[in-house]
Amino acid sequence: MERQSNRPLIWTTVLGFLYLVGIVGFNLDALTTFFKHLVPYFILLTALVLFLFHRKADSNFFIYALVVVASSYLIEVMGVRTKLIFGDYTYGHTLGYKIFDVPLTIGINWLTLSYTSCCIAWRTSKSLTARAFTSGLLMVFMDILIEPVATRFDYWNWFENFIPFQNYAVWFLLSVSYALLFFALEIDARNRIARNIYLILFFFFIALNIN
Repeated sequence: MERQSNRPLIWTTVLGFLYLVGIVGFNLDALTTFFKHLVPYFILLTALVLFLFHRKADSNFFIYALVVVASSYLIEVMGVRTKLIFGDYTYGHTLGYKIFDVPLTIGINWLTLSYTSCCIAWRTSKSLTARAFTSGLLMVFMDILIEPVATRFDYWNWFENFIPFQNYAVWFLLSVSYALLFFALEIDARNRIARNIYLILFFFFIALNIN
């Protein structure tokens, strides 16, 4: 029982250490290319650890996960192709293998960020609407931190390096929609490592923005 209670701390420490190594690697010119190749594996490992701590893997959870992964990927494909959803951007090579010009990891990334944001927002209010709004804000705040890092390390690139306001507006609306689905389906939000993972990502991108 004691070993079980220590698992969140152990995995938080492991992920925290790996992301700390990533910060160092990204800021050393000799290692940057190597660490860029590791980004898809970091995304997959983070998601794996996160969902190892999910408490109730029922049909509602799988519906939520499938909707977020599939719809976010399709929306990104339409966004890249039409330039009308988020703005004029293209994906680089850092996020891994692409189909229809969008990395396969992008749906997993949306799911991880949406899920962790919802788990945090769940504790802030009993109102579904307030929780969804808070989750949307957490998502947009994370995107604000990610954007400079993404363009610097070839996650994605904006036309003439201009990030339009519509990117953040659509991020917010899409994030709120996923959160409404999360809470409407009554997904179990008592994940013991979700907040820690959000904070690890938060400090990871802050550190890369500072350096």
